[in-house]
Amino acid sequence: MSQKDPVTIYYLQMTSPEQIRGKPRPEGLEVMEAEVKEFRFNRYLYQLVGEAWQWADRLKLPDADWQRYAEREQLRTWVAYHRGSIAGYYELEQQAGGDVQIAYFGLAPKFIGRGYGGYLLTHALESAWSWGTPKRSGCTPAPWTTRARWTTIAPAVWRFTAPSGSRCAVIDEYSHHA
Repeated sequence: MSQKDPVTIYYLQMTSPEQIRGKPRPEGLEVMEAEVKEFRFNRYLYQLVGEAWQWADRLKLPDADWQRYAEREQLRTWVAYHRGSIAGYYELEQQAGGDVQIAYFGLAPKFIGRGYGGYLLTHALESAWSWGTPKRSGCTPAPWTTRARWTTIAPAVWRFTAPSGSRCAVIDEYSHHA
């Protein structure tokens, strides 16, 4: 993908925790919340997971902006580990009104294709539903919305999010300029 190729962002929506069709935890994979907030860690995770997909929009942010983003009460970060190495991560962001969305989600390059993504997504969905009590206010906004920065991996993501009960709500494209 060149720096001027369009980037597609898929917005997925889940309206009930009963829609989750979870994947089992692969042997040796552990997911832990990073309870002590440290913006440098979030920046590292963003770069580790996003580099292959050209996530670059946040890399130029100064430390103060990263700190404001990552160390606020409305953001929680979970990290997947396999044999002590970071296999992936996700961030949950609580919205006004109690909605929770997946702000970022992905696997580190060496862990793609090992069956970890389905379980990590299951963990993210269950964590999102357990964080507070989402409220429905008509059809919009949805009581629970996921948003992830999936570009070239979108077909693979859709294969395992559709069985998890998510549905595509909006597709947005913009030109990527690193």
